[in-house]
Amino acid sequence: TELKLALDDDNTGDLRLLESLEFLSLGIEGKRSLWIALNESAEDTPALRNLDYERLIKRATDQRARVDEQRVAAARKALQQ
Repeated sequence: TELKLALDDDNTGDLRLLESLEFLSLGIEGKRSLWIALNESAEDTPALRNLDYERLIKRATDQRARVDEQRVAAARKALQQ
């Protein structure tokens, strides 16, 4: 935290963007993991069978790939000194 504050304490700074994209990426991965778990559980729980988990998993995978491109670009920009 101290390094982040020393390098970039601006709400619109490069490290702030990187941090935001990291959190977004983690949230998307968490959602994808949930869809996978629910898909597996749906075999034993009829109430969970009403969603298209494969589509949701693919959508989360695609979202994470798009965010990851931006995250890597933000990291390059934020960490070059």
